[in-house]
Amino acid sequence: MKYNFMPVVFFLNNARYKYVSKLTIKLLEEGFDLQEHFLALRRYHFMELADWADLFIMSLWNHRWNVTEADQRLSEIQGLLELSLQRSSCERDLKKDKLFVYMKGHAMAPLSTFSTGVHSFSFLGLGYRVDWPISIILTPGALKIYADIFSFLIQVKLAAFSLTDVWCSLKLLWRSKAPSKVKALAWLVVHGKAHTLCCVLWLSSFCSFYYAILGILELHGCYLA
Repeated sequence: MKYNFMPVVFFLNNARYKYVSKLTIKLLEEGFDLQEHFLALRRYHFMELADWADLFIMSLWNHRWNVTEADQRLSEIQGLLELSLQRSSCERDLKKDKLFVYMKGHAMAPLSTFSTGVHSFSFLGLGYRVDWPISIILTPGALKIYADIFSFLIQVKLAAFSLTDVWCSLKLLWRSKAPSKVKALAWLVVHGKAHTLCCVLWLSSFCSFYYAILGILELHGCYLA
């Protein structure tokens, strides 16, 4: 009589895989600060501590760019990033030194061809250095998702800064002796921009919540693998 040992082999292999996976995660957590890396990614790429991000984006917004070469501009942006981190509440965070900026997509394209407005820095990516064995979990694909979230939040903040500038200009116009028709048009522009910004911010909040849930599931998936 022949016995089918395949179910038993499958069960043993599955049990062995779960045991090794949990052991690996425990080793990465206790020996290589895996959880701290996840928290750092949320802190910076999700802008959970937003003071450094506000300083960084305002520096980008107000900086006078005198170079057009990609590598030179990236070098300047890296300097602005490091200065913003030093002036923020993240000054003593050891993980901040793992952050770096890079150019997404067409690395050889001249910077004069990039978009303006909220898309002014759509070419910019925020990287995070990881070493082996943390790179087993934080793969290049996973880090790219975090970078895409960061790029989207930059656009939201640039939109907010733009609206603030417009609002200040229109308040000066309203206090001036401009004709009533001009003032009425100004208020229409303000309400239109405010509506647009509310939609963008709502989308941002939804995406932040969505990716926060994914981050939790990601951690749980590591534990339950």
